[in-house]
Amino acid sequence: MAEIQPQFIKLDMKLIRDIHKERVKQSILRGILATAQDLGIKIIAEGIEQAEEVAWFRDHGVKLMQGYLFARPAFEHVFHDSEISYPDL
Repeated sequence: MAEIQPQFIKLDMKLIRDIHKERVKQSILRGILATAQDLGIKIIAEGIEQAEEVAWFRDHGVKLMQGYLFARPAFEHVFHDSEISYPDL
């Protein structure tokens, strides 16, 4: 983080799953969240599947979340290369 100074960090679902029950994950994530806040980095929590996970992250200031709880992937909206027109470069 010191070298690349990202604007966002996306937390893997392995850290997210059952965060409301697992003290070790909570401790790790509190440290990550505090560091991110100090450096002005926004956090994205991915893999949210339970309302309790949403509540934990909301309580800890995370506003950007994604996962099956909100919506399933929408593969029907993926475009094929033949459907996209590219400008001449």
